[in-house]
Parts: sequence; structure tokens; C-alpha cells
Amino acid sequence: MRLPSNALRYGLPIAISGLAIAACGLAAGRISPIAPMVLLFCGAFVYLPGSFLIVMSPPTEEKKRKMMRLRFVRLAFAAVVIGQIVQIANGA
Repeated sequence: MRLPSNALRYGLPIAISGLAIAACGLAAGRISPIAPMVLLFCGAFVYLPGSFLIVMSPPTEEKKRKMMRLRFVRLAFAAVVIGQIVQIANGA
């Protein structure tokens, strides 16, 4: 099943907003011990639909560019997850 071509336009901003929500958990770890995990899960639930909008769109040159940017968002999301694991391990 392929999505309409305008779905490609909205996928990356949705995925980046999910990353931003998850990244807020790095600062929230100093306030509450449970807040980083809640923000991480909320960010993941926002990130996933955005990434699926990109993956399920019809193949075009714009999709190739968006997929490359999505790879960088994925790497940044992994860095946020690792940062939160380090915070939890250090007891912060």
C-alpha cells in the first residue's frame, strides 16, 4: 500500500518533533526519575508515524533525500536513548 505523494511532505517534520520530545527527556531527568522514560516513549510514538509516512510514500527523488535525513534523525534518536541510559546509570 502506497500513500499519496503529499504524505512525504509531512513525514520528516513529524519525525523531528518526536526526536525533540525525546530530547526533552535529557533535561527532565534532573527533575524526576520517571520523566525521561515517559518523554522517550512519547517521542517514539510521535516519531514512528512520521517515519512510516516517509517509508510508505511513492518512490521519487524527494523520497531519497528524505530517507537520508531520516537516517540522521534515527542516529540522533539513538544518541538521545544512549544519553538517557547513561543518566539513569549514573543515578541523575
